[in-house]
Amino acid sequence: MVFRKTFYFLFVSAYCLSCKQDLNPLQYRSWYYENQEDFIKSEDFGDYKVALVDKPLPVVTIENQSRNAFNPHVFEDQLELKKNLRFFELRFQVSGSKDFLSHQTRDESEYNAKLQYFLSDPIEDIFLKTRRDTLRPVAFHYERGNNVKPYQSVLLAFDFSNSDLPPHEAEGELHFYEKVLGTAGIKMPIRPLNQLPNLILDYD
Repeated sequence: MVFRKTFYFLFVSAYCLSCKQDLNPLQYRSWYYENQEDFIKSEDFGDYKVALVDKPLPVVTIENQSRNAFNPHVFEDQLELKKNLRFFELRFQVSGSKDFLSHQTRDESEYNAKLQYFLSDPIEDIFLKTRRDTLRPVAFHYERGNNVKPYQSVLLAFDFSNSDLPPHEAEGELHFYEKVLGTAGIKMPIRPLNQLPNLILDYD
């Protein structure tokens, strides 16, 4: 009897893990932030803590709209327009400071040089390597934290239009050979997004 109960519990648990919820866009965004830790990989590179955050397309798309003015037609148009893209956020943090660029910076001139590097869209220093492709980012955006968040971010997008893999199935490694922090290169693993909910576009 104990064996049967244990087997049943394991079977139901495995079945539930394989189930995907059906969520509308607003529910999808809420689900993502409730489970965001599952989409974050953090590593230390010297004095810097770097986190790679996977940003599913529906989340990025809905966040580009006003929080109080969700337009389903615009949302669906943007989903179609960006369907071959995969988005990431790179978060940079250093202990004792909310501005990682100020770490080990001697003067204002050196700080400005670091800042200009991140503002200059250094896409030639970044690539995503999978078993089949090597992709450069098609978008790079540096976001200053303004002392509100404990980290600062780089937002990245990669285009899989010429790949035989859907963006969410890609697995490999993100490389960022930055030239101002002295990390000797940032490498973070990329995993397939297998556990995403089903996005439902029926608003009735």
